[in-house]
Amino acid sequence: MLGLNFKASRNKQEFFQTLEKHFPLLLPKYEKLYGNEDKYGNLDVTQAKEMRLPWPEVKGYKLGYEYGIPYAVKRYIPDGRIEKNLQLSEILLKIAYVKGFILQNSRSEVRKLTQASMFLENFHHDISKLKREEVEKLPISKKIQPYVLEFVK
Repeated sequence: MLGLNFKASRNKQEFFQTLEKHFPLLLPKYEKLYGNEDKYGNLDVTQAKEMRLPWPEVKGYKLGYEYGIPYAVKRYIPDGRIEKNLQLSEILLKIAYVKGFILQNSRSEVRKLTQASMFLENFHHDISKLKREEVEKLPISKKIQPYVLEFVK
């Protein structure tokens, strides 16, 4: 399955015309997958599941793992930013990605990880220099604190 989206433009129409001209047998499949008129151009997830298609993110993640290719590049830390905070923020986002896309965990848990990551992006104190009690007082979900404490330790 391709990881396509057809945002409001003529891309969808042109893609379907190309399929019809060069790969007419594939056209019905793509019409079914993208016939939902999603305003962001995303495929119809229900149709993809019914067709038993592999999810692109999961397939890509597994292939990368098999071949030792990271699914994300190492984060650039600009001058003047607190390096440890941005490193932990990146770790939390990677955990959110794996839990959300790969493991299909609850959106609530993924949201908490993302919120903690955003908090750390803008936190003005070096997280690695905080004591346990200070970390526990941060506005971060209690479920996320073990990740933060492990990083600080």
